[in-house]
Parts: sequence; C-alpha cells; structure tokens
Amino acid sequence: MAQIERDLLDEKPLDTLLRKLILLGGSAGSPELRNWASVELRGYGRDAELPLYRTVSAPLQIDGTVPGGIVRHETIGAMDIPDFARDEINEQVPLRMGVSEIHSMVDQHRTDRMVKLQWADPVS
Repeated sequence: MAQIERDLLDEKPLDTLLRKLILLGGSAGSPELRNWASVELRGYGRDAELPLYRTVSAPLQIDGTVPGGIVRHETIGAMDIPDFARDEINEQVPLRMGVSEIHSMVDQHRTDRMVKLQWADPVS
C-alpha cells in the first residue's frame, strides 16, 4: 500500500497504478477492486455500465462544406442534430477507452488543447 501511495505522490502513470491495484485486489481478496482497475485499464465495453466520471460535457462541433466555403470547428446546438440521432450524438461524451488511450489523446493535443473524437458507429 505504501508503494501505491508513493507512486501517487510521485505522479507515476495511471496505468502503472491500476496494474498495482489489480495485484492488490488479488492479494486482498477484493474482486471488486481487481475488476474495477482492470476495466479502467482496458476500457469499458459498449454495453458496460459507465461510471459518471467517465462522461464529460463537450460542445458539438462540425467540419464541413457549405455554399461558398468550408467551416471548421463550427459549434452547433444539440437541437441541430436530427431527431433520430439525438440519443447517440449529444453534448455528453462517454469515455469508454482505457486510461492509456485517454492519456495518449491528451498528450497528442497538449499544444492545441482540442481533442477530436470520431463516432465509433456512424448514424445511418
């Protein structure tokens, strides 16, 4: 436990801490801790219940062509999305990927401070 606390204070990578929590969960006989750390590490499946802290608010922005030009990062409201797509496309972004992928996205966009996510399942 002291090693985990030290790693937290030393700002070790989160995936390293989660692996240690998986081991701790096994040693302590806590399948809940072990399962939680495992899912945080590898990511949440599409049908898995997502903890509230894994959903963030973000503006809807589009890139596209319009008569007379191109728009980039145009902010639109949720009501601009067609009715049939509003359940899937809104201002709440579920972060289902593992912590390493989230960390990588943040690192890649550290200078422009804008992370772009593509929808996994296109709406047809």
